[in-house]
Amino acid sequence: MSESGSGKHIGKGTIILLLLLTSFSIMAAMPASFYFNLGEMGENLLNSDMLEQFMEYIDRFPLFNFTGNMSDFFDFFDFPTDEPFEPDVEMPDEWDIPDFDWDDLPEDWGGEIPPFIPEDIPEGFEIPEGYFPEGMFPEGLDPSMYAALAFLGLGLFGNEAIKAWVNSTPENRYWRLTTYDTFNNSNWIQSNDTVYNFDYTDKSPVPSDEKYLVWMNITYLRNGSGSLPIPHLWPTGEIMENLSVISPATIDWELLTDPSDSIIWNATISDAPSDFTISLVYNATYDETVTPSSIKSNMISQIVDGTPFDPPGTSKYRQIPTLDPIVVADIEKVKNSVFSQSLDLYNTCLAVLEYFKTRYTWVSYVDRTSQFNATALVDLGYGTSADFASNFALYLRAMNISTRVVWGGVGYTKDSDSPTSNDMYRLSPRFYTEVWIPNATNTGGNWLQLDPSPVPKEMFGMTGSMSFDPINPRIPDDRMETYHYILSLLSNISDYHFPANHLNRDSDFYKLNATLYRDAIPISQTMLGETINFTFADITDNIILGYNDSIDATWADSFDSNSLVGPHRLNASFYSLTNNTIIVLNGSTAISVNPYNPDPIIAKRGIDNNFLFYAKLYDPVTGRSLSDNYLGANISQWDLIQNNPCITNQSGIATMNLSVNSSVPIGYNNMSAKFNGTFIISSEYAFLPYDDMVYVSAAPSISPNHLIQVNLDINISLFKNTEFINDVIIRNNNVTLLGQVTFDNGTTINNAPVDIHWQNTSGQYDFGTFYTNSSGWYNYTLYISHLHDSSVSVWANTTLSYGTETVSDLYTINCQNTTSIHLYDPSVGDYVVRDFDSIPIHGYLSDPYDAADLSNQEIYLIDKNTGMNISDDGDFITDANGNFTGTLNIPLEIPVGNYDILASFNGTWNADGTPIAIPSSSSNSTDHTILVVGRSLLVKNLTTNQLSRNVEPESIINIGEDLDVYGYLKIDNGTVLIGEEVNAWETLPNGTTIKLGNALTDGSGFYNITYSVPSDHPTGNTEIFVNYSAGDIYTSYLTNATATEDPEFGYLCDLIINYVS
Repeated sequence: MSESGSGKHIGKGTIILLLLLTSFSIMAAMPASFYFNLGEMGENLLNSDMLEQFMEYIDRFPLFNFTGNMSDFFDFFDFPTDEPFEPDVEMPDEWDIPDFDWDDLPEDWGGEIPPFIPEDIPEGFEIPEGYFPEGMFPEGLDPSMYAALAFLGLGLFGNEAIKAWVNSTPENRYWRLTTYDTFNNSNWIQSNDTVYNFDYTDKSPVPSDEKYLVWMNITYLRNGSGSLPIPHLWPTGEIMENLSVISPATIDWELLTDPSDSIIWNATISDAPSDFTISLVYNATYDETVTPSSIKSNMISQIVDGTPFDPPGTSKYRQIPTLDPIVVADIEKVKNSVFSQSLDLYNTCLAVLEYFKTRYTWVSYVDRTSQFNATALVDLGYGTSADFASNFALYLRAMNISTRVVWGGVGYTKDSDSPTSNDMYRLSPRFYTEVWIPNATNTGGNWLQLDPSPVPKEMFGMTGSMSFDPINPRIPDDRMETYHYILSLLSNISDYHFPANHLNRDSDFYKLNATLYRDAIPISQTMLGETINFTFADITDNIILGYNDSIDATWADSFDSNSLVGPHRLNASFYSLTNNTIIVLNGSTAISVNPYNPDPIIAKRGIDNNFLFYAKLYDPVTGRSLSDNYLGANISQWDLIQNNPCITNQSGIATMNLSVNSSVPIGYNNMSAKFNGTFIISSEYAFLPYDDMVYVSAAPSISPNHLIQVNLDINISLFKNTEFINDVIIRNNNVTLLGQVTFDNGTTINNAPVDIHWQNTSGQYDFGTFYTNSSGWYNYTLYISHLHDSSVSVWANTTLSYGTETVSDLYTINCQNTTSIHLYDPSVGDYVVRDFDSIPIHGYLSDPYDAADLSNQEIYLIDKNTGMNISDDGDFITDANGNFTGTLNIPLEIPVGNYDILASFNGTWNADGTPIAIPSSSSNSTDHTILVVGRSLLVKNLTTNQLSRNVEPESIINIGEDLDVYGYLKIDNGTVLIGEEVNAWETLPNGTTIKLGNALTDGSGFYNITYSVPSDHPTGNTEIFVNYSAGDIYTSYLTNATATEDPEFGYLCDLIINYVS
């Protein structure tokens, strides 16, 4: 059944009901142009490279509920380059076991780890060449991950952004959008694009009692036609018969479906405003008789041995392209394991699902050119949900099991921006799979949902600068087959923060216990028959300790002379499953400084005088560097001032930017670097800033002494005691320059010689030597004449036996005197028409002393009588010589009448970009009288200013019929003219003009002149026009609207009667 929804709306009461029903939501961004005619696009978006590019970004968004700086969020990710703990894998040089051990985790934390993240996250992505038709890509738009949200669908609708919310008062569910059956080694596509009318009644007779409210907001930019899949539930789309559309535009719509039971909303939009949003609101449910357990209890008894498992009449869900040998080898390994175990179809699916969840790592984003890449997951060891779903489908297809890839979504993050005021959950796009399970008689069957992506049970979102909260990305959907795995790692060492729990080399032993849990049940063997063999490793020492293959597997060990002092990250892993714990090794450290610094170091005292000091922290037993630890420095009992975080790098060297406290004695001293024994245990993840510290009792150390020469420093200041606005000195004033000379510790210097210097364009002036008083102060007063330059440099210096010091400043000098301004006669004739004529303006600003900087000064034009400003800011700016020129347009808001216009300088100077008000320097020019008039306008309607009139009939009129000439009379500012006479005229083919009649305008400025065509009227083309006479322009202040008397405003004769019979 096809439902037409043209102009369908919902009432206020229904909206309120929907809002009350909504308590949980999911948010998604989905391609909008789908299945149907894409207009200029010319191809199915879901089969395009754009989907591949875009879904990489969509898949990453739900990773964390992050509220900090996004650039910081991406800059600190790290990721292993291989499977570091698989025994038969050679360790690469750049091998790095990731850090996932946390201190002070939430009490209900289940021992899970966050996902690994690739190291390099790009700022944007490249849109494939030729994807957008010419002219469709908006100029200047950055195709970044954020801009990608606007490129979801580019059919006739233009750029579309789509969000969907689903309430979750019932159980959480996975949501379907559509499925794919064919893989071409770079993308999954649909081999059958047939669509049918959606029939509400052609569904299960046993719908579930669980009803979900779906609310979708779709933002469009223009009219057009297009389609998009809408969220629905497995196994088939159960949409209640209440889909409503809330829209400001006219919409014709229908629901369609396809062979995979997807539901498609197909719409044509017209009469739409620009950039508008529509809402789709409907209820969804599912067939409650179809469950994983019902499918399993009634499935075919055939074991998996290569026998095909197909839906009736098709084998297309077993299609496999030619794959990379590395993928083929992995498939063969899994297939052989399945065949050797003699597993049935259902358990084969679960066994292969377990293989993916334990061998490979889920990430939210992978930077590559293809969204689906079978080789990447096997080669890199990690991938997105698209990689897991794609490869899982291919592995099952290699065993002749019909499988298809599903594009849908899951939700777990609260969304305060949902359509209701409730806390709702947004949908995050996700790929998973559906496997065909034949029934016991192999006459039918069902598609079973399986999600092979090993998304962590818990991840963490930052809620403050040093805090984080768990979020739950896994959906507890009992209608989705998926396992969750946790590797638990415990040690026999209590809280590592206490020195009593720290171990010593070669004498103290530790013990690690590792267990792998499948849905909270410990396991010792995989479903494919492989014994779970744990790899134990010391991340800090970068060594593998050994292996153990039992439940509650134990590894006992101790630190030796090759072990690095400080906290150790100890790790247990089974392929991609891993966990860490911290154990601390007690021991001494050492610091080396002499090889890295000059001897002696020379430094002045004072916070403003800094120098660099290098120190290396290392373990004296192993000789290895100690990185990421803070160092300090001191001279005898005085700590040096640290101007930067003095943290050791990967080589153990800290570059210390230091200053000498003014209380340190001058002369030669011994300085040293020190380590207080506190190690930093840092997180490698910017989104989890839980940096911890631990004190190791034997670790504090101090370096050998290093010679430093501490010198005295002298400080000199320079001020002026006369306050002027923005430090601009006004001419014809006295200015006192003064300052103080002190030692670096603040002690004043008496009788210190100070030289004061003054420089402008005329040269440099030395005012002589002045001596400080007992308080260290000096001063000098000078007079700024009328003719002084506008800018000067001032400095003072002192030379003592302790050293030389100079201080300088820059001052601006401005004019104090009266200026003069001249405005030339504009010479505009008898009058100017406002908002129509341009008035030429010329003039100049001058300084009687020829000393002021006259450039870049603002000039205003004002009415002498009212003081009204009739020019805008920036209209008239003086050039380098004080001249100003330009044109003045009288705006419509200026009343008509006579004006005495003058040029004015208000005394506010532009002093190198700084406004300085000197009222005494303001000036006004002589005035010039100008008459400002308005225009009368004969128009068709009041919304236009184009001179015109209406004629009915428009083209042909018969003898004896009435001709109506009508329109409106107004003035240029929109005011209608009431009770004014308008005349209508006709120019005959022989050039004779006759009057057709006249009429007075009514209260809305409307006139209508009716003319009955007489029997002796000549035939042929004729011209109709109207005119209005405003009278004496010097009293009415209005121009006439007539074609003959005032042609520049009377171009009204633009309509022709073609024939009169």
